[in-house]
Amino acid sequence: MTYFVIKMKSWLRCCTDLRNFCAHYSRLYYRVFPAVPVSLPHVDNTNENSVFAAIMALRALYPNAVKWNDVFMPSIQTVFVEHHNVIDNEHIGFPDDWEIILRK
Repeated sequence: MTYFVIKMKSWLRCCTDLRNFCAHYSRLYYRVFPAVPVSLPHVDNTNENSVFAAIMALRALYPNAVKWNDVFMPSIQTVFVEHHNVIDNEHIGFPDDWEIILRK
């Protein structure tokens, strides 16, 4: 199996896990994801099983940069603004500069 296939499978598995947790109303806060995405920038052993890693895999696979920046990013930023008093970035694996990193 080529490295590309291994990398792609790991990203798709992360997206599948994220989708399933969301679809079944599971919590994402403090969630340890079972899959580890292979070879994603800004994902290391400190946040490889986090919500952030799963979203980075989604970002890598998302085909439209404009739609990502114009639709997805404002949605996630709204969640952070509305819940700023209860969200601790460390508990979801988000680095402090997550907004810059997640932009395509």
